[in-house]
Amino acid sequence: MTVGRVVPVLNIIKDRITNMYRVLITDDEKIEREGIKFLLAQEEGEYEIHEAANGRQALNVLRSEEIDFLLTDIKMPHMDGLELASKVREEYPNLPIVIFSGYSDFAFAQEAMRYGVKDYVLKPVDPDTFHTTIGKVKAELQSIRSKKQKEEKGKNFLLQYFLQTYLYSGNEEVLKKAGEILDESNWEQWHCAILIESDKAFFDNVPDNIDEELMQGLHRNFFYLNLNTRQSVLFFSDVYCDYQLVAKHLYDILKQNYSASFHLAVSSRFEGHEALPEIMSQLEQTMEEKFYHPDVHVFNNEASDSQPVNAETQDSRLMEKISEDISRKDVEQLKKHFECLVKKYENDTRFSAMYVKFVFSNVIQELFQENQFSEERKLDHEVERLYSCTNLKQILFCLYQSLIMMPLYRSSCLQKALKCAMSIHLCLCQRWIRSGGMTNWKRMCLCSGWWTARYRRLQL
Repeated sequence: MTVGRVVPVLNIIKDRITNMYRVLITDDEKIEREGIKFLLAQEEGEYEIHEAANGRQALNVLRSEEIDFLLTDIKMPHMDGLELASKVREEYPNLPIVIFSGYSDFAFAQEAMRYGVKDYVLKPVDPDTFHTTIGKVKAELQSIRSKKQKEEKGKNFLLQYFLQTYLYSGNEEVLKKAGEILDESNWEQWHCAILIESDKAFFDNVPDNIDEELMQGLHRNFFYLNLNTRQSVLFFSDVYCDYQLVAKHLYDILKQNYSASFHLAVSSRFEGHEALPEIMSQLEQTMEEKFYHPDVHVFNNEASDSQPVNAETQDSRLMEKISEDISRKDVEQLKKHFECLVKKYENDTRFSAMYVKFVFSNVIQELFQENQFSEERKLDHEVERLYSCTNLKQILFCLYQSLIMMPLYRSSCLQKALKCAMSIHLCLCQRWIRSGGMTNWKRMCLCSGWWTARYRRLQL
C-alpha cells in the first residue's frame, strides 16, 4: 500500500524542485544592495530577493515574508546590523545571518558572532569569498530542509494512518490519540472531497510525486491520501469553488498523463471533521454509479427527488410473477414483467452492483428450476459468469446469451419456448440499440431473424 502524504503548499514544492532560496538583503546603500544581487546571480540555484534599507525595515520584512537567510550591513540608520542580528536571533533562532563590514568595522563583525551570525564578509566583497560563504549557508539550509522533510514524512505517515482509520470507523477515540501527537487542525478546514478510482492497481506503481503533479496541473492546494492500490482521495479547503469542474479538470490531467482508466466521485459540501466518515461512505456510494454508467467518468452526489424504495419487497413480487409466468408458459406476461425488472435498474442507480447481480441471477435460477437444460450449460457456470460482469449492460447481455443458448421448454412446449426467447431477445435488442451500448447490432438482428424463421416454421 502506498503511504499517503500531506501535500505541502505550492511555494514549498517549488523550493524542493528548483532549490529556490528567499534572501533578504539589508543595506542603506542601494548600490551595495545591487552589488550583492549581482553576485547572487552568479551562484547556482534560484533566488527570490527582498530588500530593506535598515534594521527596522528588515524586521518588518521578516515578519511578513518567509525568508531563508539574511545578508546585512553593520552600519545603518535607525537600527544597525548588530541590533538587527540580536533581535532576529530572538525571534528566528534558526535563520542563517551573514554580515558585511568594512575593515574599520571588523571588531563589530567579530562581536556579531556572539549573536549567532553564520559568517561575515569584508568590504569590498571578494567574489571567491562571497561564493564560499554562500555555499556554507546553502549547505546548512539543505541540511535543515532534509531534516524537516524526514520529520514531516514521519508525521504524515501517522496522520495518514489516523485519518484513514477514522474515515472507515468513525471512532472518536482515534481522534483523541491523533491529537496527542499530531496537529489535526487542518481537518477542520476541508469542505469537499474527490475520490479517484482506477480500473487497475494504479497506485502500486504511481510516481512518488503524483500529488505534486496534480497540484501543479490544478493550480490548487489539497490534502492527498492514498487509500489502497486502486483508490486515493483528495480533500479541498476552498469554500467558493465548483468542484464538479475541478473533478473534470482532474480527470483530463489523469487521462492525458497516465494509461489507466479513471472514475471520479465528488462529495457534497461539509463542515468539520465529524462529517468525514459519512463523506467517505457517500463517495463510495456515488462511485457505484459507474456500474450503471461505465462511460461516465465524473460523478457527484446530487440528491435524488424520488421517494425511498423498498427494493426487496418490489423485487420479490416481480420474481414471483416471473416464476409464475414461466410455470404457466405465459410469454406476454413474462416479457412484461422482465421489462419492468430491467427498466427499474436502468432508471434507479441507488442499488449496489452486488444487489443487482443477485436479482438477475435469480432470473437464471428460475429458468433452470423450471426447465432441464443440457449439461453443457451448468447453472453455477451461468451464475458465475453473471457475477463477473462489471456493469448493467454486461449483465443483460449475459442473461440474453443464457436465454438464446438453451431451449426454455421441451416437447410440446417448444413453440412457446421459442416465442418467449425471441420476445425477450427482441426486448433486450431494442434497449441496447436505444442505449447505444451494442456495437455489433447487425449480428443481433440476424440472430433475431433466425428466431423469427424458426418460429414461423413451427407454426406451419
